[in-house]
Amino acid sequence: MLDRFKLLQPAVSDLISNQIASDTLPEAMLFCGPAYSGKLLCAFEIAKQLGSVKGGNFVLCTPRDFTPYLSFVLERFSKSPSVTSRELLVDAFDCYLGRFHSTLTADDKADEKFERIGDLIQHLSTVGTVEDAAALCRTLSADYAAILKAGSRRPDSLSIAQVRSLRNWLYLTNTDRQRKVVVIDAIDEANDAVKNSLLKMLEEPPQRALFILISKHPQRVMATILSRTRRCYFPPVPAKHVRAFASYIGINLPEDGEYGPDELIEGGDGQDLPVKGFFDEGYDLMPLIKASDDPVQLRVLFRALTAEVRRLGNEGRIGENRCAQWIGRINEAANRCEVYNQNPRLAIQGLFFSIGGGRQG
Repeated sequence: MLDRFKLLQPAVSDLISNQIASDTLPEAMLFCGPAYSGKLLCAFEIAKQLGSVKGGNFVLCTPRDFTPYLSFVLERFSKSPSVTSRELLVDAFDCYLGRFHSTLTADDKADEKFERIGDLIQHLSTVGTVEDAAALCRTLSADYAAILKAGSRRPDSLSIAQVRSLRNWLYLTNTDRQRKVVVIDAIDEANDAVKNSLLKMLEEPPQRALFILISKHPQRVMATILSRTRRCYFPPVPAKHVRAFASYIGINLPEDGEYGPDELIEGGDGQDLPVKGFFDEGYDLMPLIKASDDPVQLRVLFRALTAEVRRLGNEGRIGENRCAQWIGRINEAANRCEVYNQNPRLAIQGLFFSIGGGRQG
């Protein structure tokens, strides 16, 4: 139960698994703790364990950017097709699609795109072989950019109209008695009107409903909401648990390194990208330029370049100030591609001639 989450947070996993097994989960929970401590992963795995995800009874309200993680799981499955990487891929998209539940997207003209992806994910989870799944994964990758573009146009925060629609949906009776799971991420960032409407639902919770609120800053959550939720703290994930999670998904990390979960959960490893030598004279830029054409690879590429700069700094080949300056330049280039849609090839070329092997002096 909650097997993947247990690799990151065994103590929290055991606590919640016991509550599920004994049917003593509270009607409203507040997951709090630092970034990358597994709060959303736990909420999704609870919904999956209760059968709410496949039953269409999982709703996710979140402002977070799923692009890095979706890129990561697509990369892992395309490079290492297996039952584990397929499950990782299916769960990641199932979680993402919770943002586009019909109760939140009644007026969304992009619904058809997400229904197509949902159909693909359903097929992906039921095909008999990894080879069959790989063919569907290629189809999924082809639609990937359009899906993310449509998703980026959605507002990050809940509206009052969505809260009302959510309330109406929650009070509808389920014929199968399945629990309806509503996950509200970054609850401390919601506006006051939304918080007050949510409070009314927490005061008189619908039958068979489960609310999971998520916050990095619980001190900013309304006291009245805090009083109606059971708080669960997620501590920072230690490096040994990150290594266990990495091993589970097919990545081997050295035992002597210190790793944060963000290096895996929010992006790929970049081990196969030809970044070594990027900062040296005579480097062949063309393979990296070609890699930048793939939107799945682009974010991973910038992370790999950042790791290469840190390696040069650790080896003493560049000073601390230059290391910080180059990482800043890489972050700026990544931001221009993501926010302002700069051509990735131009961004990589610009880095090469400003801080890489093509720089003058």
